[in-house]
Amino acid sequence: MQYLFKEAELPREALESLNLFNNEKVTIDNDNLEAMLAGRRSALIAISDVQLNNFRIARLEAKLSLSRIDSGEVELLIHPVYRTPQQHYLLDQDAMGALMDGEKTNHVVELNGGDEKVKRMVVEYDAQTREFLTYDAANVQTPTMINGEELDANQREAYRLGKQVSIYDDTTVQYRVSEPKGILSNTEKVILSFEDDGKLRHVMLHELRNLQDGFHRQLDYNRSSYQNALQMMLKKDFPHLAAADLQVNEQRERFRSR
Repeated sequence: MQYLFKEAELPREALESLNLFNNEKVTIDNDNLEAMLAGRRSALIAISDVQLNNFRIARLEAKLSLSRIDSGEVELLIHPVYRTPQQHYLLDQDAMGALMDGEKTNHVVELNGGDEKVKRMVVEYDAQTREFLTYDAANVQTPTMINGEELDANQREAYRLGKQVSIYDDTTVQYRVSEPKGILSNTEKVILSFEDDGKLRHVMLHELRNLQDGFHRQLDYNRSSYQNALQMMLKKDFPHLAAADLQVNEQRERFRSR
């Protein structure tokens, strides 16, 4: 259970250019910083009085993420809010329209890879930035348990593909590469367990956003499965809680900060 990036690797100059590094400290809140270190995008961040590509911008709302280039250095990526939805090379107009209208939460495209293997690319639409995000389902690390209930092979596969996964008490989660916390859930809190070098490590996530196609408010998280998982955690050494397990390398065209 490790982050993709270390805080010491943060691109200081790029953050300073966005007024997000002052007095030797990063001024991004902990939730957004954790999302970035785990390889995901932040939520929308308001950036004021910045200089980008010889242009002075009074105010900009954008999501931020990190990427490691071939030299091993870490660069800051800026994902602005586009005026119009951006086209996607893997999707036709009907598929893009279904995602933008919310008829579908994602779209899976199968590509022929080497050795006759099929690569499944999952495409989501980020309504906040008006762009499509893509990830390889094979790169998603899936939990072995949700709130202490073990997932079978079909449930783990559904999780990778961004489908909703439910357990016995109707607690339901959905993997989303566009979410800063990595998942949506019909409960505000959930405990995920991951296999790490033969040992189980537990991740407690809170303040989760509701499922996008939910017609009701989130359920009370303090249900039987959550209590069972919490007791299971308390019986052992309580590990450092982090959401790094939800990391996946998103594949997309990105606007880089220099």
